[in-house]
Amino acid sequence: LSLVSIFVPIYLLTIGFSLTKIFVFMFIEWTVFALFTPLYGYLIHKIGLREVIFIRTPLFAASLFFLSMIDQSLFWQKFFYIIPILKGFSGSIYNLSISSLFVEYMGKRKQNEKTAKLIELPKVMSILGPFIGAIIAVLTSFEILFLLVAALLFISMIQLSFVKDNLNHPYFDLSVFRNFKEYARDFVYLVVYGLKINSYFLLIPLVLYLSSYDISSLGLVLSFLSLLGALFGIYVGRLADAYGARSIISAGGAMSALLFLLFGHFVNSNAFLYLTMLSGIIVVFINIPYEGYLFGQARKFSSPLKYLVFKEFSLFFGRSIGLIFLIFYSSRFDLVFYMVGVSSFIFWFF
Repeated sequence: LSLVSIFVPIYLLTIGFSLTKIFVFMFIEWTVFALFTPLYGYLIHKIGLREVIFIRTPLFAASLFFLSMIDQSLFWQKFFYIIPILKGFSGSIYNLSISSLFVEYMGKRKQNEKTAKLIELPKVMSILGPFIGAIIAVLTSFEILFLLVAALLFISMIQLSFVKDNLNHPYFDLSVFRNFKEYARDFVYLVVYGLKINSYFLLIPLVLYLSSYDISSLGLVLSFLSLLGALFGIYVGRLADAYGARSIISAGGAMSALLFLLFGHFVNSNAFLYLTMLSGIIVVFINIPYEGYLFGQARKFSSPLKYLVFKEFSLFFGRSIGLIFLIFYSSRFDLVFYMVGVSSFIFWFF
């Protein structure tokens, strides 16, 4: 997935999509991903985790296949919104399933280090993914890249088919939503965090691409960011376990606030590239301990899925703030970076 995850907006740019239409595409995907998570919670409980993964894989592969057809098919150009719907649904049920399994088996000791391994170790296995994906896109085409990844997804299902027993059916209800006042503080921080992570993973590649239009260099830079995250992520997880997650989150919030304010100021400067390199170290100081805190909150429930659904539902509102703004002001990346910078200061008081 690291071969294609960053390149969907770039591909849409290369085939003539405007920035506004790209942000509409992303808004639809994240709406389907997060806004309907309570329904997905009931679905996961009903059919079980293995079946959910079986459903997710062909749907996500289909979205990549349809994506490869946009440039050649008037139908997919007209009904392009079907693609983000498929991506959002398949991505959400998979994310909830994997997160639920992780929380159930993570244990009480070294939670932040284990969270770092969950988030960063897959990056170790896919550090070259963005760069390889870029090379494939340059030497062949984005369409070939998407079809290749779709084929790899189907191949990955072979191993899962040998699992004879169904996996866990985690229980789900709306108890967290009914007790919203108790989790209102978490909701506020999740909104800010959603704005931050979506702006980082969406806008950084777009800014770098629009400044150079060099896909292979973009892939190399993002592979380097994956390497930095993998190297520093586990170290930060250990720091959070040793000195307390809240103190690391507070420091990370201050550093992230300054980082994004600088992103906004230097968005049209060569300095943006150097800030991007530095960001690979800074962002883990908030991402790792905060995700560890959220998984710890989920562990308090007999079924972690109850809180994980609430988490993704809440993140949507932060993601949507940035995307709705960009839909109307598609070239003002700087203002979104400033919004993230100012709002990130709230983590100083975590």
